[in-house]
Amino acid sequence: EELHLYFRKHPPQRGGGWQNMAPARLALRVGFYSPIDFVPNVTAPALFVAADQDTLCPASVVRAASKLVGGSTEAEMLTLNCGHFGTYYDANFDQASEKMSSFFFANFDE
Repeated sequence: EELHLYFRKHPPQRGGGWQNMAPARLALRVGFYSPIDFVPNVTAPALFVAADQDTLCPASVVRAASKLVGGSTEAEMLTLNCGHFGTYYDANFDQASEKMSSFFFANFDE
């Protein structure tokens, strides 16, 4: 099921015609990149979206990250009942999009 959803989001032409032009030297740094290191420095309101059946980025990891947001910064969590790629389709996509939109306008509409 997860694999079906992954391929469902890709166009018939591989990569939609996109070609990777990134320099090969970036491959030497990719193993050192850890997004979680930057979470304590977040100063804007943050919305974390997790999928409770996600095996690529488990909801427990997302939940832990949401608790690391720095200082008095507000962090909200939305957990969807799906796997990693299920967030891009159907009711889960609608739910996530609605939450993201309302979160954005509630926190950044000036």
